[in-house]
Amino acid sequence: MARSAVELWRERMVCFEREKISAAAFCRREGLSQASFYAWRKRLAADKEAARSAPPAPDGFRTVRLTAELPAASLTAILPGGTRLAIAALDAAALTQAIFALAQAERGDAGC
Repeated sequence: MARSAVELWRERMVCFEREKISAAAFCRREGLSQASFYAWRKRLAADKEAARSAPPAPDGFRTVRLTAELPAASLTAILPGGTRLAIAALDAAALTQAIFALAQAERGDAGC
């Protein structure tokens, strides 16, 4: 399944944080615009903060925010910790993979 722009930038930000280099150096090395880098960093930080500030769900359930992205048949689940899962096509196989990936993310098994 192809990664969405949000997923790609989340991965880039994780790698940037691990690298411990300047944003300018990271952008040069990756061939990225610094303006895009800072805009995405701001957007992802806002998404993470919104997920953190969501009220806790009752009875042990956790709040998951869903957003629609183009194409209209896609779905993105945003977990309270900021983990995002994008599903490109809503069919039984994709949904099964999504549930499995969510379970892995919650256990901390998902990689970058």
